[in-house]
Amino acid sequence: MKLNLKWKTKVGQFTSGKSLWIGNIRLGEYGWNISRSRNDKGNSYVGGIDLPGIIKNRFYSDSTRELEAQLEQAVKTWFDEALAERKDK
Repeated sequence: MKLNLKWKTKVGQFTSGKSLWIGNIRLGEYGWNISRSRNDKGNSYVGGIDLPGIIKNRFYSDSTRELEAQLEQAVKTWFDEALAERKDK
């Protein structure tokens, strides 16, 4: 199934990162990891998924591209499993 996922830059005075949308529904987002210390190397960005039933809903990475790929894959997997359950019924 082809999903029309779209990344939109978050706007606001103290925001960073992007949000993942399908139509008018926000599925997840990522931004700068403010909980890491200055001396901590790695995990500069943190992202999350807002879909029900996802056990691992937080993702960490140093690369925004890698984080976007992880979030997109989690969303696609969620939709694939949801559709598979629906076909079984």
